[in-house]
Amino acid sequence: MISKFQFKSLLLALALGQTAAIQAALGQAKSPHGIFDILSDTVSDSQPCWTNPAIDGVRWRGGWNRVQRKVDGPYDWSGPDAALTLAQRHGKQIGISFVALMAPPEGLEAAGCKFVQLSYGKVPWVNDPVFLAKWSDFIKAAGARYDGKVDYVAMGGLGRVIESGIGRRPSDMQALDALGGLAGWESAAKAITEAHAMAFQRTPFIFTAAKPYNKPAGRDALEHVINYLAPKYPKRFGIMNCSLNAHSRTGYLPNELVQKWSSTNPCGLQFLTSTHGFKGHSMGGSLAEALDAGVRLGAHWIEIYSLDGDNPANANLLRGISAKLRGAAGQEDNP
Repeated sequence: MISKFQFKSLLLALALGQTAAIQAALGQAKSPHGIFDILSDTVSDSQPCWTNPAIDGVRWRGGWNRVQRKVDGPYDWSGPDAALTLAQRHGKQIGISFVALMAPPEGLEAAGCKFVQLSYGKVPWVNDPVFLAKWSDFIKAAGARYDGKVDYVAMGGLGRVIESGIGRRPSDMQALDALGGLAGWESAAKAITEAHAMAFQRTPFIFTAAKPYNKPAGRDALEHVINYLAPKYPKRFGIMNCSLNAHSRTGYLPNELVQKWSSTNPCGLQFLTSTHGFKGHSMGGSLAEALDAGVRLGAHWIEIYSLDGDNPANANLLRGISAKLRGAAGQEDNP
């Protein structure tokens, strides 16, 4: 049976005349929904999330160089494979993500990729043709291994880590402008998304939205890219951001984009921090207030830090929120 969410996605594809998108949406079984624990690149069967009934899924997070240590070298999928095995054993959904710019394989610069020195480190220029070619090869390999097996992939390569922010300070933006600036970032974001669309035919690929530049032009570039890609791949292309807190509202563009596309595309949110705070950030209120904010924004799934997700005192709250998230994702009958 086609879910309400899938039906709306098909209507959008029909309106746009996208036969390929219609076919993909019909064959698309994956639709992440509920509460997800955020994991590192090392997992074990002893972690509480696997047996916690309040947790619907997990996201495994690793780096490009965690899987491919040297450019053009062999792949070591043991990290995500272990997480996938545990998720399947315990009946959990699973997302995966690979950081690219801050975790490139050895030898990428020697292979001809242009790097740029920014305030947070030396990273590949996102629109460099060598970077795009090597990163696209990795995406293709990841798709061959995990397409249809995982519930979503949060796309790497769009920004510093997983979020699409790349120019934080004026000096960063000046250095990036010398290489192509926001126009180059937009071109790369589309190319990286196209590579995921080719590699992950049965798995949603998620754009973790943040302004590429910390100025108004960055806001415009983000909005332009999302509004181009979301209708091109209804049901498949998703939007999330990593800033959920008790004060999350639509005055912040990444939240606006989640709410705007929630009825036709996979949309999620990640907590900014745990209830204990992190590096000067706080939740700005209670866990319940932050979760309710995520529901109001139309999220289908919410990623939570294990400190809160695996706290038994939060179990009833998380189960109640999970039911609302399943409803937003059109998965009311799929716990």
